[in-house]
Formats: sequence, C-alpha cells, structure tokens
Amino acid sequence: MIELLESNLLSQKAMSLDYCPTCNRKLGPPLKSSGRQVCAGCGWSDKPRQATASSSAIKAPAKEFSPDEIQKILDQATAEALNNMKPKTQQGKSAAKKKRFLFFG
Repeated sequence: MIELLESNLLSQKAMSLDYCPTCNRKLGPPLKSSGRQVCAGCGWSDKPRQATASSSAIKAPAKEFSPDEIQKILDQATAEALNNMKPKTQQGKSAAKKKRFLFFG
C-alpha cells in the first residue's frame, strides 16, 4: 500500500500541473531549458532555481574607493553634467533665424 502511494506521488511530481498551488492561476507548460513550471502571476516554481554564474558575480564585493577617489569621480560627473546642459551650438540658432521662407497663397 505504501509503495503504491509513493509511486503515485512520484508520478504526480513528474507530471505538469494545470494550476498554480499558490494563486490558482493556470500554469503554462514546463520550460524547455530547465523543465521547471513557473507561475507568471506569483512566481511560484515547482523546482528551486539553481545558482548561476551571473548571480554569484552580483554578490562579489565591490571595490572600496578612498575619499579622494570618490571626490575625483564626483567632480568628473559634475563637469560632464554641466557640459551637457550647455547649448550645443549658437551657430545653428542664428542660421535658422536668417532663413526666409516665401509663402505663395
């Protein structure tokens, strides 16, 4: 009897689910790459996500900057921002004013 229940549970795990057990939304087919079923509504998954190289790269400690390096970076960013706020050219504006259009009606 116990063997029958265990085999039934194993076969149910191998089958894909129709509805999410968390939010009861209809689930799509398992992903081809991993075989996981993921709910688009709540993010539930039938298998935990495996750690990838990209997620471990995110957790790497950041480089420590000295106060002088931080000030240098801030000064560069400020100079660049101020330069971006300046008008591109004065020549383009004056050339646009000199153009005359004739309209015939």
